[in-house]
Amino acid sequence: MYKKKSFVFSLISILSPVIIILFLIITLISDNYFLSRYQTNIFIGPFMFCLITGWIIGLGTGIAGLVFSIMQKKECGKTSRSVSISILGIVLNLLWLSGIMFAFSAWKGI
Repeated sequence: MYKKKSFVFSLISILSPVIIILFLIITLISDNYFLSRYQTNIFIGPFMFCLITGWIIGLGTGIAGLVFSIMQKKECGKTSRSVSISILGIVLNLLWLSGIMFAFSAWKGI
């Protein structure tokens, strides 16, 4: 029962930073186009939403995937794939969080 939950939560924790980086790249690429023709870039809204909530969702699902895979290990046995994906997702989300903190302090001029 915990096998699917742990795998899905682990995948969400890895895809969360990937989606944030994808929105960042799309926003940076389309910035000149939208600023020369319109007032604002339409990709800034989804990027800001993902920037604020994406790492929280990714970190939470990574921890949940790790807990479910530990519970799965107590039931049947093999969980190395789910555990490694969950740990990788947690690390990526913590790296993204530290990048946000450094970028925010640099933006504020601290």
